[in-house]
Amino acid sequence: MDDIGLRLAAEEFTDAEFKHYHLFSQTDEQLIRRLVVAGPVLLRGPRGSGKSAYMLAAHMRMKNNEASVFSVYISLRYFPLLAAQADQYLSILIPYVANLIKKEIIDRGFKYNSQEKSIVTIADLKEVLGELGANLQRRIVLMFDDVAHIGREVSLVGFFDFFRTISSSVVSCKAAIYPGVTKFGARFDFYSDATIVEAQRDERAPDFGDFFNKLLEANNPKLLEKTEIRLKPILGFLLGRSVLGNVRAFNALCAYLDTHKIISVQIVGEGLKWLSSSYLYPALDELQTKLGAYVPMLDIAERIAPIIFEDCGRRKVNAMLVHRDHVQRIGKVFEILEYTGFISKREASRSLWKSSSGRGPRYALSLGPLFESIPGNTMSYELISSLLRVTLANDELVEYPPNSRLTDFNCPEPHGEIALDILSLHVSKLEISQAIPYGLTQLIINALIKGGLNTVQDVVKVSVEDLQKLPLIGSAKAKRIRNAVEQAIWM
Repeated sequence: MDDIGLRLAAEEFTDAEFKHYHLFSQTDEQLIRRLVVAGPVLLRGPRGSGKSAYMLAAHMRMKNNEASVFSVYISLRYFPLLAAQADQYLSILIPYVANLIKKEIIDRGFKYNSQEKSIVTIADLKEVLGELGANLQRRIVLMFDDVAHIGREVSLVGFFDFFRTISSSVVSCKAAIYPGVTKFGARFDFYSDATIVEAQRDERAPDFGDFFNKLLEANNPKLLEKTEIRLKPILGFLLGRSVLGNVRAFNALCAYLDTHKIISVQIVGEGLKWLSSSYLYPALDELQTKLGAYVPMLDIAERIAPIIFEDCGRRKVNAMLVHRDHVQRIGKVFEILEYTGFISKREASRSLWKSSSGRGPRYALSLGPLFESIPGNTMSYELISSLLRVTLANDELVEYPPNSRLTDFNCPEPHGEIALDILSLHVSKLEISQAIPYGLTQLIINALIKGGLNTVQDVVKVSVEDLQKLPLIGSAKAKRIRNAVEQAIWM
């Protein structure tokens, strides 16, 4: 497919394409099974961690193989929900969900003769779902994807109240969220109202290296053909660990390396520098227009990231322990760094060696900015071995006790609920760049402007069918515009 590279979200693939381009390890299969079983589940992970792929895989398997389950996949990439204020959210969400359930019933060919009724409240929807389960003699599973947006948390109070109320012995709700979604509302208990499943590939898993080696063989066989013999057996594992197990970042790094004629350790070093300067740090820049209330935290994240990587790079250590006082004080900063792929939480709490009474989470670090921070940063097989070593002993980790350099940082107060800046930007901001690699060509941007669509919000409100009617915009370009705009807003 000519536009496969533009598809950064699993829901943009057809069913056939999804099966062809997605690979799951044994560890992944265990996670998918947890989405299939009864009970409410929150699937938590940073962008590009595979949340949508896991949910779609679970949905397809229930749809094709589970005779006792009726599954509905519901993407909340729905602009009216993103733009809604808190008091409007449920009045938009409930009819939207009801319509998608009705569509799934029709598409699946089920005969369910329920009289048409207006569904405007949670009670209305819950009643209809109960009737549907009884008539179909099946458990209902609602898969809510793209629930959380890191800068829009106020309206999520309404969603989690909805999530908790809809869940029952008949209805199992599953929802994909980002790390650090904290505004669940007073009625939703994060630890008792749902099971938390982490959508992260951990380098300590026995099948981590095998998964990325197979992914490399399946999607980038020519890259392996160009790789020097000694490097070839470990390339998949090295690249997978470099991006903290994030498949989207892995694909981007492979695409960069594929531009070289020979893949040597020196070229891998160049790739890690590219990962840092042209992928991760631009991701922070991209958040400037998406963080909404949390924009004030971005400056702190940009100042802390170099400190962390300088400290760890000096000792060639790829993980750190952070005292819980720091995490509580500047937690949103760590969530931003997790979201963008700089760090990934591996354990929620461990004792710090330098502070016998203190505890805090252990974070693994991306090898891109870490390699850039290693003195001399010359790649070698010896350094690769050091970077890939899983550091667990506390006395070998870089630690941030209560009196460390992080004491100097505090989180500013978030803004109130505000519109995301991305919506008001001129469409020219969607041009292909390091920050927006999936952006639009100047030709397409000119066509949008001539069609009277001057801002991102103007474009997102227009259907694909209406985009096709613009001069110089056919079916393929209309879909590309929709993908690019949605990715610019949601990713």
